[in-house]
Amino acid sequence: MANLYQYQNTSMVELSLPTEPQNPKRRYSVPKPEELPKSNTKDLMIVLIQVFMAEAPRGIILPTLSPYIQSTGISNTDLFLGLAVSAFSIGRLISAYPFGYLADSTGSSRFALQIATVIVIISNTIFAFAGSWNSQFAPWAIVISRFFVGFGSGTLGVSRAFMAKISSASERTRYITWNTLAQYAGFSLTPMLAEGISRFIPHANTQTKYGLIPGLAISGLSVCMLLLLCIMRETDLEDAVYNKLEDSKEEKQKDLELQHVGKQGAQKLFYGFILYFILNFSLRGVLGVAETYGGTEFQSYFPNDPNRVDRSSEFFFYLGMGGIFFYFIIPSLAKLLTDFCTLVLGIVSLAVGSILMLPYLSGNSFAIFVNAMVLIWSMGSPITQTLTISTYSQMMGSKPQGAAMGWLTTAGSLGRILFPIICGVNLGAGAIVNVVTCVLSLLLVILFRLVYVD
Repeated sequence: MANLYQYQNTSMVELSLPTEPQNPKRRYSVPKPEELPKSNTKDLMIVLIQVFMAEAPRGIILPTLSPYIQSTGISNTDLFLGLAVSAFSIGRLISAYPFGYLADSTGSSRFALQIATVIVIISNTIFAFAGSWNSQFAPWAIVISRFFVGFGSGTLGVSRAFMAKISSASERTRYITWNTLAQYAGFSLTPMLAEGISRFIPHANTQTKYGLIPGLAISGLSVCMLLLLCIMRETDLEDAVYNKLEDSKEEKQKDLELQHVGKQGAQKLFYGFILYFILNFSLRGVLGVAETYGGTEFQSYFPNDPNRVDRSSEFFFYLGMGGIFFYFIIPSLAKLLTDFCTLVLGIVSLAVGSILMLPYLSGNSFAIFVNAMVLIWSMGSPITQTLTISTYSQMMGSKPQGAAMGWLTTAGSLGRILFPIICGVNLGAGAIVNVVTCVLSLLLVILFRLVYVD
């Protein structure tokens, strides 16, 4: 973290100007995926699959974690539900920066991803069998296993740095969108996976259906992921990023303008990091509230339905499909409205959804609950998750970004740790905190925009 404070005394050229290759006529021109060399396209696809797999352990147990904890016979289910959700984020928090630093220091993402995948395999296997252990220790075994699952999933900084490495600043939003789309899909679409597998085991008991199947499913898929990582290249991807194109007068003029930004540009980068760290903390925390209680709240509307857990899986699947739709239109929105206006739209969506979640407004209205979840889960989260990463990544230019992306990932994990704990105390308190958080985030974004106008 100390290195970030040095930004104030560093020139903008040092911070964000692209580093020229030895050949002065080689310029940044990032091809589309289909235009990348075949080997680099393969690596890109492997990293995107790994991003999906990093989020799958969180998503697959979204509707089943609460009944899995209940099956252990513990009385205080809400407390252990909050602890289990937070434990995952604590593990990710601890590992995010080390994994990012490892990728930066070695110049390769593969080794860090391999270590993380092995941890995920072991910890998910423990989670699968934890519910069948001694009833007093079983809830704690679930919480501890979720911690190590989160630790192994703390590779988002590595994947984001990879996307930054193979893209120019002007293409950053598109590449980061692919990354966050894979992340969102892993989180939002996998709740249906466990339900689909359980249909082939019709007489499975509660612990098998809600713990054993999700845990072993992720372990098995992670083994396949490990095999894919073995064929990923260790070499630097510079050749995928630079095309041999002549410098245009316009590009040269832009470089000259950047070289004269000076101290103000350095301050913009420094305070921009603080802003986007806060935004990742607060806005990911808002999603953490919906993640913690969304499944439980949905199931509460169907108390007499024996298939209410399966129905909640389908509900989150449809929310995820809506979110994927928004991911596909984010680049177009950013061009039409600018990145700033699109980010504001995402924050407002989270704020309105959080207001609808307030108990005295939602009451027992299922329609209001659904609209609130759509605004938070399917609209606000995809937009803010993409823009809070891509915008700062654009500001950094071609600097190595593994450590910086690791810190931003850490911020998101912190939010997902603290906000679910608040929910564990009171859902109404969590909704109120969400509303206040969104309003303050919006004010900070507007203030930064006024001070550092592009």
